[in-house]
Amino acid sequence: MKDDLTINEQQRPVKATVWDHPESTRVLIIAPAMGVSRGFYSPLAACFHSLSYTVIAFDYCQPGDISAPGQGGFRLTDWGYLDTYAVIDHALQNYPGQDIFFLGHSIAGQLFPLAANSSGIKAAFFVASQNASEKNWSGRFRILINFFWYVVVPFFVKLKGYLPGFAYGGRHSLHRKVATDWARWGKNDQGLLGIDINAYLRYSALASVPVKFLSFGDDRMIAPWKAVERLMISYGSFCKQHVHLTPADLGVRSVGHFGFFRRRFSHLWPEIDAWFNVIERSGSRRSGDQCIFF
Repeated sequence: MKDDLTINEQQRPVKATVWDHPESTRVLIIAPAMGVSRGFYSPLAACFHSLSYTVIAFDYCQPGDISAPGQGGFRLTDWGYLDTYAVIDHALQNYPGQDIFFLGHSIAGQLFPLAANSSGIKAAFFVASQNASEKNWSGRFRILINFFWYVVVPFFVKLKGYLPGFAYGGRHSLHRKVATDWARWGKNDQGLLGIDINAYLRYSALASVPVKFLSFGDDRMIAPWKAVERLMISYGSFCKQHVHLTPADLGVRSVGHFGFFRRRFSHLWPEIDAWFNVIERSGSRRSGDQCIFF
């Protein structure tokens, strides 16, 4: 059964869609990329629902959703410290005894460790998640990413008071503080970890959750290999791996930053389930030999 709901409705509301499976023993949380609505991941959610998962896809809280004071501000880290935390807490509270898995796209990989309850996740899988520091880009792509951090973001924030979706390829405008935070991460040599000491500690402490990162050779503008590798290395997980594939590896012309979640790659999605199954059966979340994808 598919149902829309609001998590944490009386505080900092997070909009979500739940595909409840009456016989599930596993829950999958799907965390979106910057400026992408949860509906984009519906085909993948339906796939995992058919594999007997209960699936929860959510949107990060937007400024218009917050009416009560004291429920978090409009900082980019709030999407991790507050929103991701709230969704994980909802899963833990409403599905006791079930294994909770996490699938994140793009910025979700930077936000996941910020949730204080992230250790409650059985295993996490990230697609095109990256450390945002401009140091991870090279050549003309480094010029372009710096133009975005130093020119595009401040220009629109000053002109309009926010960052329009078209300016960064997203569907949602970003609050000026969220956009400014994002640019600060990009301009720092270590990304978020060079700015927020608490984030650094959270990343380092994330030892018990196996993590898998997947990136693509033609995603050089948004999530190049080095940026994904650097994020993976920053995780304190005992079991972690980064798999980098080219379009040729998959027999296609392009994948890009969003392609993996489109139906033409649906034949690959059960491979994520297969990896979750390996972790689940292993009885241990610290064994590096369980990190197998393809």
